[in-house]
Amino acid sequence: MVYFNLQHAGELNETQLYEDNNALRVMLDAIGIEIAQRNCLLNDGFTSMKDVIDLHSNDVDGFKKYLTNLNKTFASSTNEDLRVYFSPFDISRLVGVVYYYNHAINTFHRLPDLLLIDK
Repeated sequence: MVYFNLQHAGELNETQLYEDNNALRVMLDAIGIEIAQRNCLLNDGFTSMKDVIDLHSNDVDGFKKYLTNLNKTFASSTNEDLRVYFSPFDISRLVGVVYYYNHAINTFHRLPDLLLIDK
């Protein structure tokens, strides 16, 4: 089952990719984040990379704490549909992307191409 459309995302420029829900899903898939984990992030209101950076601008450690707290909350859920666990590798990948975007936007004032990010 596909939850995103790579063709649609390929037609967007960097600014549109930065604000697009579909592009965030493509990037999360490209770095190896599983569907349950992607859905957890999207259901928590992170519908685009812009949302992540707006909330955690200059606070990459805060994003790491957020992911760690999700593990504490959802890894032991009695409802199997809500169970989600971000492995240390997943957390490192996500934190790395947030750090990269944060640095590119706040230091270089440039938006990187979201579709070029992979493992």
